[in-house]
Amino acid sequence: MQRMLLRHWFCAGHASSVPRAGDYLLVDLGAESVIIVRTSSGELRALLNVCRHRGSRICSARTGKAASGD
Repeated sequence: MQRMLLRHWFCAGHASSVPRAGDYLLVDLGAESVIIVRTSSGELRALLNVCRHRGSRICSARTGKAASGD
């Protein structure tokens, strides 16, 4: 895993998979689960799909829309 995938860029999906702010896509990279999310400013961000405090998964659906914090 370290030698093959983690030394190079990894195509997680197409930008059109998360077109609007709050849309997300889950991608598995080896044993890790990564959330790709579109921010309110239109940027794409990648985050590990794990709560740092409890160690549990944050998202379970493969795609979706994050709840706004409003």
